[in-house]
Formats: sequence, structure tokens, C-alpha cells
Amino acid sequence: MMTEKRARKARILLTNDDGIQSAGLAALYRALSPLGKVTVVAPDNERSAASHAITLHQPLRLKQVKFKDGKKWFCTSGTPADCVKLGLSAVLKHSPDMVVSGINPGPNTGFSVLYSGTVSAAREAAMCGIPAMAVSLVTRSVSADFEFAAFFAAGLARRILSGRFIPAGCLLNVNIPEGKIKGVKFTKQSTRFFKDRFEKRHDPRNREYYWLSGEFFGGSPDAESDSETVRRGYISLTPLINDATDHAFLAGLRDKRAIL
Repeated sequence: MMTEKRARKARILLTNDDGIQSAGLAALYRALSPLGKVTVVAPDNERSAASHAITLHQPLRLKQVKFKDGKKWFCTSGTPADCVKLGLSAVLKHSPDMVVSGINPGPNTGFSVLYSGTVSAAREAAMCGIPAMAVSLVTRSVSADFEFAAFFAAGLARRILSGRFIPAGCLLNVNIPEGKIKGVKFTKQSTRFFKDRFEKRHDPRNREYYWLSGEFFGGSPDAESDSETVRRGYISLTPLINDATDHAFLAGLRDKRAIL
């Protein structure tokens, strides 16, 4: 990293998809604060599964929230991707050294990364060439303890800020299991996905509506995949990029006669 960056405090933009009141966001803020200046821009309410949606057809609201302990964070009416866009263009005077998103309660493995607002916020930063990290604690407990996950994420952030860990355009998707940790592994994205099931219900006026439920399905027993690594009690670190091109298929076409 450049000497100029070492001479000043690091600038970190922090966001999430669970909203400004999230316990995971607060834990991550506390853990990252010793590393530099942490600016929080988060949704005003939960925006889970917002994917990479951005707000185009209605105004975006941005306001500063002052907490009793003196913190001054920003919240928006938009999506996690909106939070990063606003942070970069409307809140911060200078580009941050990294963007961190989380801590999400629940896994972001397999095809979930396509729906995840947590991952998409980090992806927005990676698209801008800013080192980024998405952090998830694999739990569904309403009283989850985020402290260890935050501590581990801060250690990763320190390495990323050193400039020797991930390349520009790449985001690190971090999934941390609850309980005893066996170790840390670099992984690949699995094929695990959410098998939909819609429950048909009726409101008080007897009008039908549907509520999405279901369960995670599939995936690979491959020990190098994110979902299997977490299932076995290891922290999963998955480097993701935004290029969705099927390069193997494209290369195969080049070896054949044109089909169009």
C-alpha cells in the first residue's frame, strides 16, 4: 500500500442488509473502529434478499442518526447497493480503502450469493475497484453472539488494508459457523440453493396471499465448497468476481466453426 495510506487512518465504509439497528452491524463497527475511520451507511429497515437492486423510480432518503453513545451513522430508504452508491458519492469526501458488509445472521453460500443484499453491497464496491468483504454468521438464533465473527472479520480487514490480500475487482465472501471453529479454508461457491415452497394463506378479509418458505437443497459434498466447509465447522473464505461469462463454453466455441 502507498506510503500516503500508511500515514493516515484507513477509511472504511460499513453497510449491511439487515438495517441500521442490527446487532451484527454494531459488533462489526466496534471491531473495525481501531483500524481507522469507519463510516456507516445502512438501510433504515431490513432489506434481506434485495440482491443488487438499486432505486430508480422514487427518491432516496438519507439521514444521519445520532446514538446515545455519540455515534453518528447514516441510514437510507434504499437497498444495500444504494447504501454503497450513496456512501461513495454523497457521504464520503474521499474513496474508502475498503467496504465491509455485514454481519449477516444466516449463511450466504451457494446460489444464495445471487439473492443476498449483504453480498451485493460488497459486490457494488468491487465493481468500483474497491476491496470489499461480505461477512455472515451461520446462525438463525435471535440472540446470536456476533463478537467472534466481528473479531475475525477485523483481522481479515487488517490484511486487506495492507494491500496484499485480494486484487481489485474481487470481493471476499466470509461465512463463519457458530460454535467451535476447526479452522479457516479458502473455498469455491457451491451449487446449494433454496428450494421454494409457497404457503397459501388468507388475510382477515379472507383474501388469498402467498408466503415464501422452503429449505436449502442440493449442494456438493465437495470439501472445497463453501457450504460443505461451513457444515464441517470451518470458516469459509470465497473470492468472488463480477464476471459472469462462461469462459469454458466461450473457449469451446472458438475451437469450432461458427454456429450462427
